Amino acid sequence: MKIDVKKRKITSTVLISMTDVVFLLIIFLLLSSNFVNINSIGVTLPQSVSTSKLPTGNIIKVIITRDNDLCLDNKDKKYSQANFVDEMRTRLIQEPDSKVEIWVDEEVQWKNIVPVHDLVTEVGAKRISYPTRYNVD
Repeated sequence: MKIDVKKRKITSTVLISMTDVVFLLIIFLLLSSNFVNINSIGVTLPQSVSTSKLPTGNIIKVIITRDNDLCLDNKDKKYSQANFVDEMRTRLIQEPDSKVEIWVDEEVQWKNIVPVHDLVTEVGAKRISYPTRYNVD
């Protein structure tokens, strides 16, 4: 008994396996890449011993630089205390459940941090945090 084997030429390419390979490569690259939050304003955060995170959501980032300048949300615009209070008040009126992160350079003294904290609480912010660097050894 002889079996007829016909040789056919492949006339089309199968793209389904190619898309699987592309999706696997994309997933691999997303899992292996690092997402770094780059600050446009140079603030060196102090070290901490323990860590806990606030839930994510609407975050207003208040930055106190090494030169005791007030900035908001990594913008290079510097605010005076009066302008800062007005801007914070308008942001909190727009989104009253916003969380406030006060980013302070490690060289700033506490006597310069406390007035900013008082201004933020005076405006009506309820959730305030101070981000720090945390090294896991």
